[in-house]
Amino acid sequence: MLATVVNLGGLAISAAATLLVSVILANGAGASAVGQFNQLAAVYIVASQLAAVGIHLAVLHFLPLTDIHERRRAALAALLAMLPAATLTGACVWLGAPLFERLLDSPGLAGGVRWVALATGLFAVNKLLLNLLNVFGHLIWLSLAQAVRPLIWLLTAWLLLTSSGVSQTGLGTMFVFGELGVLVFALTRIAAAFWTPVDGRLQPWATRLVRFGVRAFPSNAMTELNTRVDVLILGVFADDQVVGIYSFAALIAEGAFQIGVLLRTIINNRLVSAVVERNGAALGQLWRSTSRASWLLTAAAGLAAALATPFAIDLLKLDPSLHQGRWVLLVLLLGVTVGAGFAPFWNVLLLAGRPGMHSLLMLSLLACNILLNAVAVPVAGMTGAGIATALTFLVFPLLLQFACRRVLGLELRGSR
Repeated sequence: MLATVVNLGGLAISAAATLLVSVILANGAGASAVGQFNQLAAVYIVASQLAAVGIHLAVLHFLPLTDIHERRRAALAALLAMLPAATLTGACVWLGAPLFERLLDSPGLAGGVRWVALATGLFAVNKLLLNLLNVFGHLIWLSLAQAVRPLIWLLTAWLLLTSSGVSQTGLGTMFVFGELGVLVFALTRIAAAFWTPVDGRLQPWATRLVRFGVRAFPSNAMTELNTRVDVLILGVFADDQVVGIYSFAALIAEGAFQIGVLLRTIINNRLVSAVVERNGAALGQLWRSTSRASWLLTAAAGLAAALATPFAIDLLKLDPSLHQGRWVLLVLLLGVTVGAGFAPFWNVLLLAGRPGMHSLLMLSLLACNILLNAVAVPVAGMTGAGIATALTFLVFPLLLQFACRRVLGLELRGSR
């Protein structure tokens, strides 16, 4: 019970702090700064998937089913196996900074991207550490560690703002400081897994984790890209201010979606057991309790956000142009809420040991998302991006249920 309460508190802190970053930027530098920050965030999040090469997903699949001594050995092997990919990805993002600036037509963006490149490798390592906290049952520390990042972003944004706004290079530094904070906090609790001597060779575990990760990381990369493809496509067709208006609304909707992500974290070990054993009864019981909670909490959060946002923009004296995103916000919240019951189960194929099929599922969703946004954004701008993204949230439950029946022989809602 305590872990659940703390996780809910951590989610609230994380969502509030992340939103407040956009509030501070919108108040001190306008909607354009919000757009620049979210374009950097899109590069940072997508690149981190390549840097992690799926190893953080492999530990979620294998480690809950092993004893404590094997977990320690696997944890150390996972960290060592990830470091080369994290370093290489960071170097590629650094070298590609001018390309991102030209593609998104945002002068000065390259300076921020170079700092994001430094943060990318750290982010990948932190993804592993946070999943290890989950596997080792340290859910309270996991929640607190996840809250550290946006709190540091919040503090850094406040310190960086000047009378002339904030540079894109300054925005990039926020990501580095955030990851350093998470790294120190997570290691405070999980370090014993790395410092304690382990018996046996690490190579078998490293090979096992990398093989699974390489098959799994495309699916997770596509999942993350799905959450950013609207911002990236909109950035190609619109200026920083329009991207900022849309991003502000999308961030609020994403905060509501994170309720399902939180529940996914809480049920992870039980979900692994149910799907690996093909236990339809256990899966159905987990579905009934978790999906109902996800839908009710997301609906309540969405309604509160829809009612409070217009008043908050005026009360906090934010850039008045943010009001232009009110219809986008409503559309996104509707899509997130309708699909909320399935949010905790997005990774069910992956946790069942079918990373290739999960990748195919995510590829189908990504293709749908890109197609819808590519058609809608040039015609209707940010409104089109909102409609396309909301439709994606409605399509995914249909794809997920079909995949579970065909691949696992299970119904998400219970035994066949």
